[in-house]
Amino acid sequence: MKNPRTVHEILDMLEDYHRQRGRRYERLAGKVHDPNVRILLQHLGQLERESVDVIHDEAENTSPAVATYLNFGPSLDPDAVHANDCRCGAEPSVEDVVVCALTADPTLDELLDRLAGCTAAPSVASLAERLQALELTKRQKISKYTRND
Repeated sequence: MKNPRTVHEILDMLEDYHRQRGRRYERLAGKVHDPNVRILLQHLGQLERESVDVIHDEAENTSPAVATYLNFGPSLDPDAVHANDCRCGAEPSVEDVVVCALTADPTLDELLDRLAGCTAAPSVASLAERLQALELTKRQKISKYTRND
């Protein structure tokens, strides 16, 4: 369990979260036999890599001077990369993968909420908005992808 105290610590946790989640999708893609599930998992892995890149860029562009201390909150489990009710087993169906990808994750929500609620510079508040918009965009891409395929 970890209790992030600065903006940069949250960005590090978010980057690690998405990296782990992407790796999990890629591992599952290598194990499944259904080609549709494999393609979907590969697509989800790519979306997570894009998130890592965006967060990394944001961290590089966020000056340590605005890496203010955050309000205290509950400790977070940095290894929780899927929502508790995710059903991505060893051989998930397309429906299982979609449900898993679209299920709200309390760890991610808490990280973004803590970033949004900190008493920091306006640039950090807009960072939280951009990261929340990124999550919405990912959900929209997943929904569109699954509708088309």
